[in-house]
Amino acid sequence: MFAGEQVKKITLRKMQRAGPAGFLQKKEGFTLIESIVAITILVGAIFGPLTLITRGIYSVREVKDKLIAANLAQEGIEIIRAFRDSNILTGCMTPLGASDWRALVDASPGCTRLAGGAAPGSDWEIDAASVALSPKGATPQKFLLCQAGSLTGLYSYACPGDPSPLGTRFSRVITLITPLDELVTTVVPNATIPAADIMQIIVTVSWTNAAGSQQTHTQKNILYKWR
Repeated sequence: MFAGEQVKKITLRKMQRAGPAGFLQKKEGFTLIESIVAITILVGAIFGPLTLITRGIYSVREVKDKLIAANLAQEGIEIIRAFRDSNILTGCMTPLGASDWRALVDASPGCTRLAGGAAPGSDWEIDAASVALSPKGATPQKFLLCQAGSLTGLYSYACPGDPSPLGTRFSRVITLITPLDELVTTVVPNATIPAADIMQIIVTVSWTNAAGSQQTHTQKNILYKWR
């Protein structure tokens, strides 16, 4: 009896240690389904944040490109505005003594030719370092970002003193339209300003985005002969 009681006690202790599943065979490792579920969760945990980061980087680049394009377009308008003011202050004149504020005839120093014409007008190119407009070629020039020299930090077609300027994806076309007989009444109702005293500027900046698609940003303005 003593030996039998000892066997019962030992068996009872083993059952207590094993718990309710003491008589069941313990399984080791994962099943195939469990492995697939675990891998799916792991992949989602890794690639979800990566996708968000990638989209964030792409969005930041898009915003930066649009900001650069807007600044280049505004710069184009300001360059033409400065030429207009310089022509008027210089007193550019025709051979008959009439004001030649667009310097269509007067080629004196300080007079910058702002030739336009009826719509669609004339297309030109210029950078911040140039003193005259250049006719647009078959393919608009791409800007360089100057890293050294006198034009450091500027977008230009040439970078004097910079042996290795950065190429960019941006180009700019400036369209001048004159005279604008139809513009006087559509933009300035009941105006009595002669069409010859008005010039429309259309600046179009083009670039290729990170996805490889062509993008454009356009700004328009109207300049007047203010004197």
